[in-house]
Amino acid sequence: MTNEDVLHLLNSYTQNELRCRDIYYRSNSENHTVPPLPENIDFVPETLTPQALLRRECNVIPYWHERYVPNEYHDHQFVELMYQFSGSCSNTIEGTTSLLQGNDVCILPPGVYHLPEIYDDQSIMMNLLINTETFFGVCQKFKLGDDHPLSQFVDSVQYSKTYPKYYYSRSCSSKVRDLMCEILIEYIENQAYSDLVIENLLTNILCELFRTPAEQVELSQQLISSTQPILPILQYVYNNFKTVTLEELSELFSYTPQHLCRMFKLHTGNSFGRYLLEIRLTRAKHLLINTDFTVGHIATLSGFDCIPYFHRKFKNEVGCSPNEFRHRMAERPQESKEAYT
Repeated sequence: MTNEDVLHLLNSYTQNELRCRDIYYRSNSENHTVPPLPENIDFVPETLTPQALLRRECNVIPYWHERYVPNEYHDHQFVELMYQFSGSCSNTIEGTTSLLQGNDVCILPPGVYHLPEIYDDQSIMMNLLINTETFFGVCQKFKLGDDHPLSQFVDSVQYSKTYPKYYYSRSCSSKVRDLMCEILIEYIENQAYSDLVIENLLTNILCELFRTPAEQVELSQQLISSTQPILPILQYVYNNFKTVTLEELSELFSYTPQHLCRMFKLHTGNSFGRYLLEIRLTRAKHLLINTDFTVGHIATLSGFDCIPYFHRKFKNEVGCSPNEFRHRMAERPQESKEAYT
């Protein structure tokens, strides 16, 4: 199996993806029709789906995120490393929503609630589900405690009671892509000493991340807390972001609006209004990049009833109009696609 075989596999469709794709477009496209699939598509054999490959006894498990498949806020008792092969993924981590784009890496410590979403044909993301002891064992090979954000992140997660909720590394070296492919090959072929080879490949990935300039790294300023009563609230807001109000939350969860505002500020670093705006704008960006829906329809799908208000808020926050943003980003998916073929 080669890297090209891996990329072909990741770009092929599972039956679950096709079913969810149909539901998504019938619910969200302007005329409720499903667009044709990309040319020359292939289908993943049942034996090679992410679910069929899952071997829970392994210390490092590669697992790719299926497109169009809805998910809920969830956490893990292991470290998760997300790698965006191409396109983009809307990634919400305990109140912070951002876009993962080609060659971006996100590392999540255990116990952090998150929600990745991909609703287009071109976007491919692969995760590494890493046993916590294995992750820290690999990290012991590096010099911790220095000024690099990844050192700070690993040191805090391992030794502190509170620690950052995520680590982002933007526009990583293309070597990371090749190493992720090699991990999946080793995992699928499952030859003698594959687990050891995969751990060594993980070490190489972390080498590349430690070499990433600090200015390309984003470390969460919000720390995870041991008690998180706001998580069901965050999930409800995300699931109902088009219409939800503070008064609605107050009635549903039996908190006063004032107390809810304090909870949002404490756990997300943002006010309720700011948190909701970021969800809506991130959804709009994702749709502008990955669909040909009209700007007006995207505004509606993103929770903006007034299109002029959407244009104004988008320009204030992003620095350009929705159409300018779409045109600016139009070439990036093509560049990403060419990089992986």
